Amino acid sequence: MDADTSIVGKRISFRTLKEGDASLEYASWLNDVDVNKYLETKCTTVEALRDYIRQRRAAPDCLFLGMFLNDTGRHIGDIMLEPIDRQRKKATMGMLAGDKQCWKKGYATEALQLLTDWAFEHLGLNEIDLSVLRENAAAIKAYQKTGYAVTAETPKDFTITKCRLRLALGTVQFGMKYVINNVRGQLSREDSLAMLKQAYARGICVFDTAIMYGDAEQLLRAFIAQELLQKDVAIISKLKPNIFDNPFANVTTTVLKEAQTSQHRLGMAQLDGYLLHTPAYIKKKEVVAALRVAKEKNLCATLALPSLKKRMHSTQQVSLSMTFRFRTAFSINDCTKLTSSNVHDRMA
Repeated sequence: MDADTSIVGKRISFRTLKEGDASLEYASWLNDVDVNKYLETKCTTVEALRDYIRQRRAAPDCLFLGMFLNDTGRHIGDIMLEPIDRQRKKATMGMLAGDKQCWKKGYATEALQLLTDWAFEHLGLNEIDLSVLRENAAAIKAYQKTGYAVTAETPKDFTITKCRLRLALGTVQFGMKYVINNVRGQLSREDSLAMLKQAYARGICVFDTAIMYGDAEQLLRAFIAQELLQKDVAIISKLKPNIFDNPFANVTTTVLKEAQTSQHRLGMAQLDGYLLHTPAYIKKKEVVAALRVAKEKNLCATLALPSLKKRMHSTQQVSLSMTFRFRTAFSINDCTKLTSSNVHDRMA
């Protein structure tokens, strides 16, 4: 990205790196075993750095910034977004804390927060992720301080992600006569498709549905196909409520069948989220295990709880894993209970 960018924070600032920023000191960071311990690059030269900066500036999907102290102008590291997927509003981040004299002073945490907030606001991104080796405890701690959460893992590393708070459009009113304050009855197919199109045009790209919402899933499928949005929207569906009140149901088989049914009805290769419609099921280990199997089989990208209807006891929260996210409703009642439940720090 060749355009010059400048971002000013409390103690540090970013600006687009130029070839003249390639210095002996900069190269020395990448040649230092303490600094490059978790990096792919283990050795470099000033000339190689110049070439790298030139290439990054020329790349249209890359934002490569130097990190500088505000009080002295001293160059202490760099931070990058690459690739930036503007269509899907996502990017991958990488950071180098190069100057060891500036370690353990909170600069990395400030840098992460500064660039993340700026990218959400000025680039219109909704999600930023990065990969970090499991053994890099200091980096993981810095990411978690700024609201990043582990969303995937391998034996070698973690994928850590932060999502911008986004509005989602519920679709129950499109698939059935919703009983809350509904005097008109079920919306017509034409009105429903028009409302979905208008919502997407206004920036809403997350749609909440469920197999219990009549033909809402099929309607969403028609809308997505009509507008060619298979890669541009996120779809969240739900397991049927009280489905395991029958003690003889095979939990794993039932969860996989239900998720596959919603997947087929929506015409999606993968659901972006799959929720428990019955919050009490989070206490059932066999249900949680079955949901993990659904995620491992790529039926869904994330697992979640619906909006909180009552305060969760701390022992219930412990059973939640890093693969879970919360969906929160913004009625006054739900927001009050969400605040009292003290779960904000657990939200992705």
